[in-house]
Amino acid sequence: MRLPRTFATSLGITDFAQTSPWQAAAASASMFSLGAFMPLLLVWFAPEPLLWWISLSSLVFLALLGWLSAALGKAPVIRAVLRVVLWGAFAMLATSLVGKIFGVVA
Repeated sequence: MRLPRTFATSLGITDFAQTSPWQAAAASASMFSLGAFMPLLLVWFAPEPLLWWISLSSLVFLALLGWLSAALGKAPVIRAVLRVVLWGAFAMLATSLVGKIFGVVA
């Protein structure tokens, strides 16, 4: 399905500047891997209690990756960072609550 010319132009989509789905998938996979690796790297060096270090560092790393993705994509940085950090915090909270319900919280 093709977008009407006015929508495509307003989104910056031209015949000369189209994104590759393979490139988008590779970028997404690499950022996901990097985002997962950074808190794990911290576990090796963090003092006790690990839960708070990992939670806070994960939010900091999410903010850094949100900033990087916005900067590379020429998108509004503050909005991207807030979106990534707030949804990341929500996901961590939801995961913690589900773990508490089933009695598997660290």
